[in-house]
Amino acid sequence: MAKRKRKKKGLHLKRLLALLVLLVLAALGIYGYACSRIVHVDYVDAYISGLSPFLEGTRVLFASDFKITGEKSARDSVKLMQTLCEANPDIVLLGGDYTGMSLSDLFRAQTQEGRAAINDRLKSARETFFSGLAGLSVPGGIYAVSGDADVSVEGLYQDCALGRVTLLENATHRAMVNDSPILIVGCAYTSAFGSRAFQFQNATDAGTVLVLAHNPDASKQISTVKDGNGNAMADLIFCGHTLGGQVNPFGKCLMTAAGAYNGDFPAGLYDENDKKSLVKMLVSSGVGSDWLPFRLGSRAQVYMVTLHRK
Repeated sequence: MAKRKRKKKGLHLKRLLALLVLLVLAALGIYGYACSRIVHVDYVDAYISGLSPFLEGTRVLFASDFKITGEKSARDSVKLMQTLCEANPDIVLLGGDYTGMSLSDLFRAQTQEGRAAINDRLKSARETFFSGLAGLSVPGGIYAVSGDADVSVEGLYQDCALGRVTLLENATHRAMVNDSPILIVGCAYTSAFGSRAFQFQNATDAGTVLVLAHNPDASKQISTVKDGNGNAMADLIFCGHTLGGQVNPFGKCLMTAAGAYNGDFPAGLYDENDKKSLVKMLVSSGVGSDWLPFRLGSRAQVYMVTLHRK
């Protein structure tokens, strides 16, 4: 009789433990989903040597890695940008990876028909997103680069034009804020930055230089471009790609995007004297997420950067 009671008690304990594990997993799933859906605005002050007094206080909105999977997420991203621009940024920078695949797309992509359907859906969603940006009022303009997840860069030019967005693929644009120039440099995405000679066109007497590159790895090459005094031409590099690790418990990145360098810089503002950074660089953990709407130890976020004279 006593043995039967002990056995029954042990069974109850196992069931209670199993229920506890399920509750913890459910709570973790809800928390991770919320972290992927609630987009935080992080405010950063960036101090730049030689910044024109007329550019003091210039505000730059930086958003990256939207990972739009369909029409609904495209419309949600448009609403997000509309809300963010109510804060009246002077310049908006978009860091690539505007679309992304869901977990179910991994299975659909096994066939040619499935891949074609996915591409058509993502192209349509991207068009919806950029078309929705056409009504935004940004004095210094909106600028974008491509990311590794962006299909058809040629189509991206067309989509950006719909939203009055300037796509910079290894190109520059002189933006004007308070009648003062800021050179915006855009780097085309490539996994082999070392093999591509990168030139800053029209960089002579550019004043402040802001560089937009999807992958933090690009900063290694960008830092080699010097001005006449031997200083890095780039005053501040804006990057995405890493998703902050996406699943990053206790500061240990489990899902960091490909690239040896970005593992050292999952997200945040890094000075040229920090760690291994060679130039001042801001890395965003992005708006969206890869495969599943789940984040742990890495918030969905955008940056509002205020420029100050150093």
